[in-house]
Amino acid sequence: MLEAFLVSVITMATPILLAALGELLVEESGVVNIGIEGAMLAGAFAALTIALFSGSDGLGLVGAIAAGVAINAIFAVLVVNLAVNQVVTGTAVSILALG
Repeated sequence: MLEAFLVSVITMATPILLAALGELLVEESGVVNIGIEGAMLAGAFAALTIALFSGSDGLGLVGAIAAGVAINAIFAVLVVNLAVNQVVTGTAVSILALG
C-alpha cells in the first residue's frame, strides 16, 4: 500500500516538478513567468485534441510543444518587447489558457 502511494505521488508530482525546473531556469535571466501553468494547460489541451483527432501520439506531442511555445511567445513579446508587468502578464496568460 505504501509503495502504491509513493508511485502515485511521484507520478502526479512530475509535471509540477518539471514546470518548477523550467521556472528556475527562467528566473536566472531575471524574468518571473507566472504563466507557466497556462502554458502547461494549453499544451495538454492541444496534445489531447490533436492526438484524439489524428490518432497519432507523435503529432499530439508536436502540438503540445507548439502550443506551449505559442503561449510563452505571447508572454515574451508582452514582457520583453512592450515592458508590461511580468506578474500581470503571467496571470493574464494563465487565464487565457483556461478560457
